[in-house]
Amino acid sequence: MADLSATTKIETLMITVCWTEFHIKGILMETDKDKVTKDKVINVANLARLEIDDNSLSNFCSHFEKITEYIDILSKVDTEGVTPTFNTITLSNVLRDDILKESVSNKEALLNAPEQDAGYFTVPKIL
Repeated sequence: MADLSATTKIETLMITVCWTEFHIKGILMETDKDKVTKDKVINVANLARLEIDDNSLSNFCSHFEKITEYIDILSKVDTEGVTPTFNTITLSNVLRDDILKESVSNKEALLNAPEQDAGYFTVPKIL
């Protein structure tokens, strides 16, 4: 298991658990809809390959409670008619169009080649 600070453990666990709402509802809230238990937090920590000391366990429980409460709030938002998005930044291709033009001939390309054979560059074997 990784040796991480408590803050890094919290962030890593939050990322692990918050990956999707399915994971939070499936792992943390599988049986008891109202409570994130220490056993469930230990289970998530084991899935993330992290060790949690007993002193931090209650802190993690309260963090996960807040996360699940926030997801419940987000689940109630009306998203009817909202187009799903995977990226909030509009990306566009900044490359130029391909233009067909005269290129370097094989003979010109091989002019400065240290070694060549039958119209091809010769390079040392690697393996």
